[in-house]
Amino acid sequence: MTSTQTATPIKTTTWQVDAAHTHVEFAVKHLMIATVRGRFSDVTGAVIVAGDDFSRAQIEATVGVASIDTQSRSAMPI
Repeated sequence: MTSTQTATPIKTTTWQVDAAHTHVEFAVKHLMIATVRGRFSDVTGAVIVAGDDFSRAQIEATVGVASIDTQSRSAMPI
């Protein structure tokens, strides 16, 4: 008598980042005096979860560096 077991496939759920309501923010010290704050508005990504185990979730994100906004209007070259 032989026994054959088949693995039950685990359902994978993917959530896409809502680009209209998402941004990445940062703050850095400048000359140890002032703090420059900014944000990137071009952000895409996804969260991928296998089953109900969020501890092993995968996160994929892309930030468009051209979308930087520091509210600084100085003429410093990049």
